[in-house]
Amino acid sequence: MPEKDYTYNEQLLLEAVKSTYGIPTVALSALAVTGAFAGMKLATFLSSLSLPTINIPALPDLPSTLDTLNVGITSAEKPKFASDGLACLAAHPKNIDIPLLGSFPDPLRGGKIAACMVAKGWGDDAVIQWLRNYAGV
Repeated sequence: MPEKDYTYNEQLLLEAVKSTYGIPTVALSALAVTGAFAGMKLATFLSSLSLPTINIPALPDLPSTLDTLNVGITSAEKPKFASDGLACLAAHPKNIDIPLLGSFPDPLRGGKIAACMVAKGWGDDAVIQWLRNYAGV
């Protein structure tokens, strides 16, 4: 039943205010539309950015590079170090994929590989020298 002295539009607004679901529904709908529009604009903006590329050198032959390491890895340990090193390198790819943005070089890759090698029981000095000089990290 319409209230006195209200126009049709005022009556609709009054009913929306009285309703439990009216205003929250309108507000959430407006937020969803605004969020979708802002998300599309943000994705367009981020895809237009030209990010610098990082050239990572190719990984040399690991067993032969171990011959030049002078940090206490014995000849008997070199095959184990090589297999652990290759496993850690394979476990941590050079690039990370970010949905809608693309693939980017992983800035934490060296730390992840070093942590992997230390967890496998190798000393910090050997791992750090190997990563700096030979692993292309």
